[in-house]
Amino acid sequence: MMKNTMQIQCDMYQIALSIFLFIHWPAACILRDNEKDVSLYKVKKMGDGMKKKLLVGLVTMLFIAGMVGVASADTLTFDDNPGAPIHDGYGGFNWNTTGVNIGATNFSNGTTGYHYLDPDGYVAYNWGGDDPTAIAWAGTGTFDFNSADWRSAWNTSQTLTLKGYLGGTELYSTNFTIYRYQETTHSVLDWTGIDTLKIWTSGSQYAMDNFTFNENAPVPEPATMLLFGTGLAGLAGLRRRQGKK
Repeated sequence: MMKNTMQIQCDMYQIALSIFLFIHWPAACILRDNEKDVSLYKVKKMGDGMKKKLLVGLVTMLFIAGMVGVASADTLTFDDNPGAPIHDGYGGFNWNTTGVNIGATNFSNGTTGYHYLDPDGYVAYNWGGDDPTAIAWAGTGTFDFNSADWRSAWNTSQTLTLKGYLGGTELYSTNFTIYRYQETTHSVLDWTGIDTLKIWTSGSQYAMDNFTFNENAPVPEPATMLLFGTGLAGLAGLRRRQGKK
């Protein structure tokens, strides 16, 4: 099973913490009291060089870990049949926050928008044709809504209105036409930093597939920032010490 971005970040932070502890562990302070012996001096020099490399790796890893949350996109295809209605938590979202359920179906009628959108798999739709439906991020942080594919399930055509919110404040709004028999509407919006997407329809059921988004990790915790700052301070200390020799 593939790891999500938060699991990858946790793994990277654990590795970075291990490097930090190794660098500052007393056993790593290699024989600094006796510099008369040339061999011991060489070991000390080699130890300082290794520490510098490890600190550089630590700082780099923490920077990369902070970027992981915005580096990869996920796509929900609904083909793993998340239920009708879709259960909260699927894909990291809550799907039923407005009282209008969002379901997943593989309706086999070959003349519906469901079938035209994905003949062999599942698609999402607004239960009962009611609105608005809402897709709300279930965790901490926010998400970016990148794109999705749409069809009108029963009406020949209808208008969808989409709005993106953060903390109840509307940040984005758009509308477009979706069709039953004509081509699939592929909406590319790239709405960043929202926690809720709401959908209104001028007709009845819509069909949605290939819901693509980015998970945005929350701001790093103080402990992580302290570890990052200590790594930078260690690099600065090594540079000053080497400059005096």
